[in-house]
Amino acid sequence: MSIHDGDSINRDAILIASDGEYIHVLCSIRLSPNGIDCSGALMPRSGRTPVPFAGTNGLSLQLSDGRMIAITFMDQHGNVTGSFIDPTKPYAASVLVRNVRLLTKRRPEHLGDFSPTTTVDFGEFSVREIGSRDFEDARTLMASDNVYQGDWVLEKRYPTLPGANSGSLAGVGGIPDDLEDLLFLLRLYSGGDLAFVKIAITKPNGQTVRMSQYDIVNDLNSYADQTRLNETEKDNWLQFANEMRSSPSWQSTWFLRAKKAFLRGGSREFNPGIGILDRIADYMTALEAALVPVKGFIRKRLMHRGARLIHTDDKRRQECATLLKRLYDVRSTIVHGNVVSADERKWLRDNQQEWEHVVRSILGRVVELIADDKSRHAVLSAVYDISDHDRIKTIRQEFSEISDNHLRRRFVEELMGHTQKSTGPASRKITNYDRAAKFIEANRPKAFCDDCITHRLNLPRRQQAQQITLALGRKPNYLRTETQCFECGATKVSIAAQKETQMH
Repeated sequence: MSIHDGDSINRDAILIASDGEYIHVLCSIRLSPNGIDCSGALMPRSGRTPVPFAGTNGLSLQLSDGRMIAITFMDQHGNVTGSFIDPTKPYAASVLVRNVRLLTKRRPEHLGDFSPTTTVDFGEFSVREIGSRDFEDARTLMASDNVYQGDWVLEKRYPTLPGANSGSLAGVGGIPDDLEDLLFLLRLYSGGDLAFVKIAITKPNGQTVRMSQYDIVNDLNSYADQTRLNETEKDNWLQFANEMRSSPSWQSTWFLRAKKAFLRGGSREFNPGIGILDRIADYMTALEAALVPVKGFIRKRLMHRGARLIHTDDKRRQECATLLKRLYDVRSTIVHGNVVSADERKWLRDNQQEWEHVVRSILGRVVELIADDKSRHAVLSAVYDISDHDRIKTIRQEFSEISDNHLRRRFVEELMGHTQKSTGPASRKITNYDRAAKFIEANRPKAFCDDCITHRLNLPRRQQAQQITLALGRKPNYLRTETQCFECGATKVSIAAQKETQMH
């Protein structure tokens, strides 16, 4: 029997939803210019009370319990097929991931060890291994044959669409941006080369949107170092992720650029043995975006600021600064098209775990700085900045490279003329003694040891700080004694400005 515009029939027709929950009995079906108008009742399989429905909006039915049914086909006999659309159903993001290892608490608990598992729930998201039973379903979901047993699927649900940094033509809002943030946080939280290979986003109406691969979502670093996710760390993960996202710096332009560069580097294949080293250039770009907002002395600012952010011990700071200097030198070799030596490639391979950890630690720490795009120069300068001694050393080095003797003499004459003007009767050179006294006075009554004063004022030698504090300690308004240093917390000889005597 054919149904034409304006016709109506009263008959039973079976609608079986995709979840198999109901047998639907349609009592009235009418084809109108606006689509299919239906009314009737739903008969549950359990035989309980029928649920009435009525639909006047074309190809969907509004149920009395708030759900929707999408009619996908009705033949000439009135047989209907369809599926549920739940208005409260979330968007679901499924990400094909690799290089992950899931761990759970071993039973019995008293053994105190962990064993592999096939699924973990981290609250915000879950990860499960693709097995033989859901292997084909995973390939269908991702619309790709590049899905294998032993791969993993990370799933995250969105009750409401997050805001997007740019327009979302696919109608999935800011889900892609949020997934990038999740990948970034997971890489900071745990070492390894966690790879986002493919992304499929399923809308509440069942439509699936699949993202094309790009520099961050790809399989270039597949089957590299594994990222461990232990289900017992769920609370630790949630606290870490919430603190990072709530930082004032999280959405700043400088941190977004640092994050993009870090993700791009971590998504690249890294193989020093055959000269695939672009990850180093991306990582150093990320640190430069985060730590050096001005030109000049880029390497020195980067290495010392990075080291000071993650270490308080002088020895550890120096070791970290040396490591960052070496990484930055490799970066310069790469971007300037020169050959990275075999020794450097071996060092990168042998020490990868250490320098990966350093880069992640710095990015995790720098976001805690309360620094927007305007104030971060001052904030970072307080961590470490270049001293006049550094500038003079650089000038001397560059001056020695001038080959034209006439230009060398002219430069010296200009410099002498400038010096004579700046040291005239109306001005006086500010010495390191003056700077130290001013610093100690400004921090009254806090005490500082010679080591911390050396670092704070960027003095060339600790002995110079010691000579200054010995001289200041002889004055009545300063106290130099063994006490706890405010800066490093160690108990050793430190100096503080005492409270001023009240005048009567």
